[in-house]
Formats: sequence, C-alpha cells, structure tokens
Amino acid sequence: MHAGPGQRAAASPLIKVVGVGGAGCNAVTRMVRQDIRGVEFIAMNTDARSLALTEASTRIQLGKDLCAGLGAGGDPGRGAKAAEQSREEIRGALLGADLVFITAGIGGGTGTGAAPVVAGIARECRALCVAVVTRPFSFEGRRRHKVADESLARLAARADALVVIPNDRLVQVADGMATAGDGFKLADDYLCQSITAICDLVTIPSVINVDLAAVRSVLADAGPAWLSVGTGAGPDRAAQAARNAISSRLLGTAILSTDRALFTISAGADLTMLEMAEAAKIVSEALGPEARTVFGLVLDSESKGQVKVTLIAAGVSVGPRTNVGGGRATAGEA
Repeated sequence: MHAGPGQRAAASPLIKVVGVGGAGCNAVTRMVRQDIRGVEFIAMNTDARSLALTEASTRIQLGKDLCAGLGAGGDPGRGAKAAEQSREEIRGALLGADLVFITAGIGGGTGTGAAPVVAGIARECRALCVAVVTRPFSFEGRRRHKVADESLARLAARADALVVIPNDRLVQVADGMATAGDGFKLADDYLCQSITAICDLVTIPSVINVDLAAVRSVLADAGPAWLSVGTGAGPDRAAQAARNAISSRLLGTAILSTDRALFTISAGADLTMLEMAEAAKIVSEALGPEARTVFGLVLDSESKGQVKVTLIAAGVSVGPRTNVGGGRATAGEA
C-alpha cells in the first residue's frame, strides 16, 4: 500500500551525516538549517573555536591532546593522528548507523587527514559509507593538489563510494556576479539534495519500492560513484528531470555507461504513464544496455506539478557534459 504524503516507514534506516574539518563542518551547518528530517548531523574538527560555531547535534573535537583545540595547521598527517586519537569517540558516534555520509574539503589539514580515518571507522561499524568531498581550486597550487590526490586515494580505499566535486566547477557554473558564498553554496546544495533524495528513497514507502538494501547493492564497494538529482516542471517536466539527472552541471560530466545503478522518479499523482516511460527511457539509454538497474516510483501529492529523478550509479564511464538546459546552475540540477 502506498503511504500518504510525508508518511515514513515504521523502521527507517539510521542515517548520519558527518562534516570533517572546517569546510565539512560549514556544510553540515548549512544542511542543519535546511531542516533535513530523519538525519543525525555530526561535526568533527581539530579547531575547537570553529567547532563551537557549528549547529550539529553532535560535536567531536579531534585530537584534544595533540592539537589542543588549535587546528591541524594545514598538516594532513596531524589531522589523521588527531582522528586516530579520537577513534573511540568517533566510533561511539557512528555505532548503529545504517548509512554514513562524510563531507569534507580535501587539500588542507583536518578534512584531508581525518576523513579517510572516519570512513574506515564507519565501515568497521558496518555502515554503508559514502564520501562527498571537494577538490582544491587549480590556483591553490601543485602541492595542495598532490596532497588532495593522496588523500582521495586513501578515502576511495576506505569509503564504499566517493563523489568528488572540483572547486573549479563552482566558478564555472555560478553566475558571474554571484558572491563567493553563493558559489560554495552550490556544492552544499548538491550534497543536501543528494542526501535528502537518498533519505526519501529509503524512508518513504512508494508505489515501486526502493529500500536500503537496494541502495547498498549499488554503492557497496563502488569506488568512484555518481549521485545526482534532476527536477523538471511544465509540459516537458519528466524528460527535463531525466536529462538533468544524467548530465551534472556541477560535476561537469555526463554518464556514458555504468555497471550498476538505481534511479527513482518522484512526482505527484498526476504523473502519466507516458511521462514515467519517457523519463525512464532517457535514463536507461544513458546507463547502457549492460547496466544492472533498480527502478523506483514515488507518488506524492506534495510534489505540486514537479517531477524529480534521483540517480545513483557505480562503475560509471563519463564524458563531457552537453548543455541540456543552458545558462547557470539551477535547483533543477545537482
């Protein structure tokens, strides 16, 4: 039976979002303000003053003895040691989670060093672990990029799935007159939409149901992964949503093929069979004929004429993004 609008399953999976380091904690605070329901937010940092400003329900000061609340000084080795020093506190915060998202800015000290450690602990706690992180701007220099690449390799080895947002894309997709804060908000919006979409997938009963086991079948041991949410409105809403989902303006790429994927269509009760079939055809053709695909359908009267397509994929082959809509990034693309 399909549940009413906003109704959630009786035994919803426990989802935790962890911000590591300054950038990660800032992202978590912005998500807390978005009022994402059914999620526990955790902030972790070596900088005690910065940590005190976060709005997460759980805060962990990493490496109290090592860093004395003063930060990692841009040293990822120090960031990693701080996380190891706080291992038991981290484990206590993550125990019981079914799904853990980790967000961090990679290239500095705490996020770069500690995020892989946190991912490893999440896996030890038997949680599905998805890391969504940013890569440094090109103008930040070769050394910072080398540090970032080394951290990303460690993170990819420890998390189930890794999504990397290049900071350079924030410059390219934002309106030329947008403030720096607005530009960074694009990355936070991407993370927020992706997390919200996955939360809805596994907690809201649907016409064609998708559960955490289905999400796990796609993202477990996935390595580099694809998360996107496309929306559409108007007469071409379903096709528009599907095209936005398979071609991410923020990631700067489009899917050419994939090994395994999960996609859902969410819409109001006025969604027609033709619209559903059209959106599914666009996504399926992008995924390729060999992809192992899970499909879900959610009908919710609160959608108010909008169609949303959520796409999760692993083993992805990507190419240059074609301009599906023109103009700057909008809420229709994540």
